Amino acid sequence: MTHFRSLASIDRLCTQYGIEDIYRELYRGIEYVYVAAVAGDVAEFGTSSGRTAITLAKGLTDFHQVYGHSDRMHDIPTRTLQLFDGFEGFPEASHAIDKESPHIATGLWHAGLTKDASPELLAEMCAAYIDGSRVIITPGWYKDTMPSVQPGQKYALVHIDCDFYESTMDVLDRLFAIDAFSDGCAIYFDDWYCNRGSPKYGEQKAWADCVVKYKPQFTDWGAYATVGRRFIIHR
Repeated sequence: MTHFRSLASIDRLCTQYGIEDIYRELYRGIEYVYVAAVAGDVAEFGTSSGRTAITLAKGLTDFHQVYGHSDRMHDIPTRTLQLFDGFEGFPEASHAIDKESPHIATGLWHAGLTKDASPELLAEMCAAYIDGSRVIITPGWYKDTMPSVQPGQKYALVHIDCDFYESTMDVLDRLFAIDAFSDGCAIYFDDWYCNRGSPKYGEQKAWADCVVKYKPQFTDWGAYATVGRRFIIHR
């Protein structure tokens, strides 16, 4: 696992390997939010190197400049970027579903993996693309921090990079319980097809369990990047 310690090192890596394409759909997801006039803020759960966070930050700045008049017409306040992460890498797997998943059972995913940008570095990175007052960073394990997301909070786009079943459930269960998804909210799952693409594990299993529990109406928006999938939630 490569550990990024500065914005310059991330940019050099992306230029070297041409991985900007991986983030194109996430960036365009922000455009969708503006074009479709979906109310609410943008949230990411799982920040790792910070690369996807700055993609979202850049999208918020770029498309606000282009479509900000639409938000004003629809009485949508200036959107914030809310970033959640434990900043300790992966936790120790404790749920049976996670322990059985191929990536964890083989040791490919282990405690401490993906520990990269600190909250301070993440804030610095995002500030290069968006006004820092619009970025809210919440450190801590999701089971401890999700109660801080209060009823009344609405999201227009949610990026789930939680990897584990239990972590994803901590996030989704809270967001569904407090009705945090705006009509038209785009939800992106970064690791949907990990663990051999099996629906028995990880983000796929968590989403399926929440669909059974909360029965949301949604549109399957299809695959993106290599192992990602996205949906649009309806009221």
